[in-house]
Amino acid sequence: MKGYMGQILRINLTAHSVAIEPLGEDLVRAYIGGTGIASKIFCTEVDPQVDPLGPENKLVFAVGPLTATLAPMSGRHVVIAKAPLTGLWGEGDAGGFWGYELKRAGFDVVIVEGISERPVYLWISDNAAEIKPAEELWGMDSIATDIALKSALGKRVKVAAIGQGGENLVKFATIMNDGGRAVGRGGLGAVMGSKKLKAIAVRGTQRVDVAHPDMLGSLRKEILADLRDSVGAQSLAKSGTGGNLDFMLMSGNLPLKNWAGDEWEIESVRAISAGRVSKDSFRKTKVGCYGCPVGCEKIVRVSSGPYTTKEGSGPEYETVAALGSLLLNDSWESVVKANDLCNRYGIDTIEAGTTIAMAMECFEKGILTEEEVGMPLQWGDSDSIVKAVQMIGERKGFGDVLAEGVRGAAESIGKGAPEFAMHVKGSSLCMHDPRFNHEMGVGYSTLSMGAYHGKGGPSPIEGNMKTEVAQLAERVIAGQNFAEVVDGLIMCSFSMAQWAGAISLDYVPKLLLAVTGREWTASELDILGERIFNMKRVFITKLGVSTQDDKLPERLMQIPRVRGGRRMTAEIVLPALDEYYRLRGWDEDGRPAVKRLKELGIDLP
Repeated sequence: MKGYMGQILRINLTAHSVAIEPLGEDLVRAYIGGTGIASKIFCTEVDPQVDPLGPENKLVFAVGPLTATLAPMSGRHVVIAKAPLTGLWGEGDAGGFWGYELKRAGFDVVIVEGISERPVYLWISDNAAEIKPAEELWGMDSIATDIALKSALGKRVKVAAIGQGGENLVKFATIMNDGGRAVGRGGLGAVMGSKKLKAIAVRGTQRVDVAHPDMLGSLRKEILADLRDSVGAQSLAKSGTGGNLDFMLMSGNLPLKNWAGDEWEIESVRAISAGRVSKDSFRKTKVGCYGCPVGCEKIVRVSSGPYTTKEGSGPEYETVAALGSLLLNDSWESVVKANDLCNRYGIDTIEAGTTIAMAMECFEKGILTEEEVGMPLQWGDSDSIVKAVQMIGERKGFGDVLAEGVRGAAESIGKGAPEFAMHVKGSSLCMHDPRFNHEMGVGYSTLSMGAYHGKGGPSPIEGNMKTEVAQLAERVIAGQNFAEVVDGLIMCSFSMAQWAGAISLDYVPKLLLAVTGREWTASELDILGERIFNMKRVFITKLGVSTQDDKLPERLMQIPRVRGGRRMTAEIVLPALDEYYRLRGWDEDGRPAVKRLKELGIDLP
């Protein structure tokens, strides 16, 4: 099929070897690209029992058939490894231009295995790769690494790098590219750090052949016209994802005080809502990923005071909530500073904020003392929040405890701290409240990577079931399956999100036909998504995960959000999970049925 470069690049850091392998057509037809192909390779080659920071763990980078074509909003790449944070499935994707350059360099997939004795980086160019020394880069933050490699290799080079967080094996270290784009969840940056792999620099000049270029051009024009008329896309272009926090508060979706709060002063919310802050610190200039006409990334700076930062990528919604409202912090400048530090160290802002929130609640209740932490850790104290981020990135003092993530840190603290650790399967809750959004609650509970907001997806069906519980389960399953397809292409999930002014789902098979030349039906794509989703579930069940682990924190059941006299809890998630397992064809322990796996064509070692 068209739309693929047809090559896998395999890097063995132990042997210091580089090999190029063919991308099999059977693999493409069954798993499409992106997360599908990466997941199949990973599950086939990696024993679930491996140490996430050991040589047997592998990092699989992949792009999809739409990458580096005229398909809009297709500038993303995916990374898969066993997650240091959870010990389970690790996956993340990032926008920018790194995936575009990898594809144009001639590769659909990069597999990194083994461990180098010394720090190295990879240099990938047209149909070739080199393992190069990186001792001089070790110790640099991610942005400094990007600048150094561009100086050495050329300004058009794109770099995916770790900062000190990955080097120090912070359990929620990220892989950063294009200044502020992050493969953010699960600690995959720590996997790079354990392998002594500082960065992967890429540059390509090859063209991607598509089956029907005229058709693709027409589809692009239609999609761009739809986006221009979209109120959601216009809002993203103006304020990014961090705007409209006042609406999030009023609806009951904005997390407060480690998920125990329900109300906050509207002035405090607006103080950290992007678009309402000083024009001096917030540029409305569009910064888009490859192929994106929206440009939701915003450039910010703090020009004076204790939180001074250079111009750089601004905080997204998840970050503003995690380092702002979740901690009752209404200092925009400190949120910008903490976000900048996270980008430079290469650590996940969601896990950082949630872990600090847990520690703040422990401090409030006397479980932690100022002597143990090294400073007061009180709600809304912006100085301590910024300091805590620094301590985590450098693993210094109490930061060494917090660097284990919310579950690990709480277990280390003990004395009742795990009660305040808001996570699913070791992955901290993202900043969307399951008490308000029940679909999100079922999704958090059932994803193989633990709580994650990027794998829900829009449901391509209207609920056909008679009961609310059954409809909820059905919608989540359909949305999850479709999300795997989108991450196989790989497109930005905003392109399909209703609130962001979604393009019609009918465009997906049309885009695939235009690029690959193969026709896909909606039912074929749903089965493909189900195949990918179940493959990941099989991986974690081999590690002992069962329905007993598919649980939201009790706080979401016991403490309601109240809006308009209506009490909102996540209690409906529990019966919805029983229906979810039935519809998925999983047994009482949450394992996919062997018969269904065979029907889906899943054959794993």
